[in-house]
Amino acid sequence: MDFGVGGGARTRVIGDYILGPRIGSGSFAVVWRARHRHSGIVVAIKEIDKKQLSPKVSENLFKEITILSTINHPNIIRLLEAIQTTDRIYLVLEYCSGGDLAAYIHRHGKVSEATARHFMIQLGNLFLLFPLL
Repeated sequence: MDFGVGGGARTRVIGDYILGPRIGSGSFAVVWRARHRHSGIVVAIKEIDKKQLSPKVSENLFKEITILSTINHPNIIRLLEAIQTTDRIYLVLEYCSGGDLAAYIHRHGKVSEATARHFMIQLGNLFLLFPLL
């Protein structure tokens, strides 16, 4: 996996993380695969441009960060760290190489009833654990 070290490309460093390739993007953010420069652990870093956020979206984002920082559940991507600069917020997240549920369905197409049941049980358990979310 190329993280730009020694390859001539300009290396971006956020906190203790060396940014690698872009792995996704959305309306307000870009997601990068990154590596911790000391431990070598691979993470995903969501880079959010604060200038793109309305006050309400910004408020909701900070609530989400607060909630995610307290959750440790096998079916929820862990928020490892949040780094804030004057114009950006970087969310350091557990890296999931398989992608999310939408990516799984996109890759596999129609899933069996047993697989759908498995996913529904996992989702249902989350609602039992976190009824107020």
